Amino acid sequence: MLLDGAPLNDPLTGRADLSAIPTSTLELGTLVQGASSQEFGSGAGAGVLILTSRAGRGTGVSGGIRMGSFGGVGVDVQADAADEKRRLGLSLAAARAENDFPFRNPLAATGGRELRTNADAKSYHGAIHGSSGPLFGSFRFDETERGVPGRAGTSLFDEARAQDLFWNAAAGLDLPAVRGSTSYGWHRLGYQSSSSDPLSVQEVRQFRAAGDVRVPATPLTLGIRVTRESVKGSEIEGAPGRTVVGGRLAAALAYGQFRIDPALAVDVTGGVVAASPEVSLAWAPNRDAQLWVRAGTGFRLPTFGDLYFSSQYQLRPNPNLEAERISFDSELGVSLRTTVGTTRFEATASMWVRRTENPIIWLSSSAALWSPKNVGELRARGLDTQVELGTAEARTSGWRAQFAATWQSSRVGFGANRNPLPYEPSRSGRISLEGWVGATGARIDVRHTGSRTTSLAATRSLVGFTTVDLSARHHLGTGSLRITLIGRLENVLDRQYQLIELYPEPGRHFTFRLEARRDIQ
Repeated sequence: MLLDGAPLNDPLTGRADLSAIPTSTLELGTLVQGASSQEFGSGAGAGVLILTSRAGRGTGVSGGIRMGSFGGVGVDVQADAADEKRRLGLSLAAARAENDFPFRNPLAATGGRELRTNADAKSYHGAIHGSSGPLFGSFRFDETERGVPGRAGTSLFDEARAQDLFWNAAAGLDLPAVRGSTSYGWHRLGYQSSSSDPLSVQEVRQFRAAGDVRVPATPLTLGIRVTRESVKGSEIEGAPGRTVVGGRLAAALAYGQFRIDPALAVDVTGGVVAASPEVSLAWAPNRDAQLWVRAGTGFRLPTFGDLYFSSQYQLRPNPNLEAERISFDSELGVSLRTTVGTTRFEATASMWVRRTENPIIWLSSSAALWSPKNVGELRARGLDTQVELGTAEARTSGWRAQFAATWQSSRVGFGANRNPLPYEPSRSGRISLEGWVGATGARIDVRHTGSRTTSLAATRSLVGFTTVDLSARHHLGTGSLRITLIGRLENVLDRQYQLIELYPEPGRHFTFRLEARRDIQ
């Protein structure tokens, strides 16, 4: 995940906590599906989410106040200034929540209800983003302090606390023939298992530079990227680090209705040399239909958490891990769109097959210590579909309906001893219906997640579940002042379910938000 060219994925854990980024500070999000290591390097094996900070095209001030269930409150402010060539945006946000909620303990003999505690959190956010012509720059800061509740039925984590502190500075250039960005980030993670224990701290620093140049009078693009990461902290000897250098050659070839995009990248770090070829072919017989096929490879280096992180209770790192190698990643897809009368129709379907060698999976030992290991091979295949119907033109009243479904099968392990990948459902789907009249709109979302195994041995599983969410909004406007009221009710049917075994999710809960913006002429 990238924000303004800077990576959001933490080198320590590999995760990107999007909940720490107020959506009011974002302008655009683009999802690139499939193995993308040839363009973005390690960590892009399953795709890339590219986010762009909001910097207003006008001048004004906006803000929002949010409140919700479980003691959730938040406030954010955004200020924008812009003219024809320059844009500047500043955002500040703060939020907190108690997050205590009742649940049914599956370990209790009577299935009794208990209270989920030590899940409170408070966070602070600040960002500034500016651009002048093709140049842009940004700086962002995020801080979170939260409890770390353990599994249902244990009190080991009743006092555990985690502290996250993150900042990142980025700058770049965006021209038709030249693109480039550079960033430097620092992340500090502190963990304390109880109030009487010392704070265990890990600090990660990351520098990243990447750029592409289109070769004049040719369909070729040359790219280069350099990443330098280092980590230090409690229970880590010295300050281990790694440098990854990668080069890329890509072409864009068009022949009438056909387009071919071959690419090859080579990344080097230590004793690892990863070549990532990819080729895609697209056929567009007209503007409303497209058929494409893609095949490529990718890789993912172990995170610093996989290699060194040992501060959390019942976790043991593995400094001997090998990189994951996506030896085959392919996709065959088709998209169609048409308009009948006042109704617009769009549909997309894609089949995919993937094979990963040495996948990194966290496993529990006989002593209940969790540790990452390279587990043979992972083979997976699936089908993704999406259909959308709705009002063909922008009107003061209209509707939109969406249907999306995924079917997939995976097997991971050694030789003939393979089982489904833990926590990956064989089927999932969503149905959404949205309508609006004038300044008022409403939406209903029905989501289904199928059953999932919870261990590599596939001896345990979680049942599937379906949730229903409702949301509505209403706009008010008087001159240069615009006000929006937003309400959301999640898990309307109050379903009791778990995404991770013995970590219950909340039941029915609501969020209410008031937004306001004033434009300055």
